[in-house]
Amino acid sequence: MKNCTECKWALWDTTATGRLHPGGGGFCKYPYKIPALPQAFYWMGHGTPEPLGGYINRRTDLQDHCTYYARKE
Repeated sequence: MKNCTECKWALWDTTATGRLHPGGGGFCKYPYKIPALPQAFYWMGHGTPEPLGGYINRRTDLQDHCTYYARKE
């Protein structure tokens, strides 16, 4: 799916009254886990890498289909 509007992982910005914010912004809350490496390997840099990004918007489509899209039940 190229739009996160109905995705169960989407956490949308809300107003003080609890309605969806008119800006349409939100954040993807997919529980991303980095796999453990074998003891013979190590991550370059300082510790385990962390994913960046996660900003989504109801008003714009993604460039490609999201692998982790799951419809809200």
